[in-house]
Amino acid sequence: MLEAGAMRTAKTIAAIFVLLSFCVLPVQAVEPVPTFHPGTWEIDSITTQTDGRTITSQTSLCAKEQIDFWKVAQAGLTCKAPKSHPESGNQIRIHVRCQFNGENLHSDIISEVVETLSDHGNSFALEGTTTTNTVYQGVQPKQTSVHLHATAHRTGDCQ
Repeated sequence: MLEAGAMRTAKTIAAIFVLLSFCVLPVQAVEPVPTFHPGTWEIDSITTQTDGRTITSQTSLCAKEQIDFWKVAQAGLTCKAPKSHPESGNQIRIHVRCQFNGENLHSDIISEVVETLSDHGNSFALEGTTTTNTVYQGVQPKQTSVHLHATAHRTGDCQ
């Protein structure tokens, strides 16, 4: 009789674990990242330096891919292809590494940001940092870091 009771208890516990796994699955499901929509985008950005000074800007660009926001063309600046990694929910982590070489100046520039997509892929907010290590001939090497914050929204098709 004791064995039958123990067997019934074991079956009950097993059934509870099976039922719990069905209840937990929807909680652990990862939401798909909203799809990026190509087009003309307007970007409002704020760069905050370590001393508290801020620089605001507004940019408009045609982006065919989400990574186009990180393609920069500037004399003396060479960048490796940006790396992006989806994170949980609607976030994408972006890593960009660039080098600037001037006549007497060399800088390594590393940006690490997280973009949070919204509005079905028609908007995003960005938070992150850019760290610059600069060597200038005859001057002590210097490291600076700035905080990046931006919001962007799609305004239409590319012209």
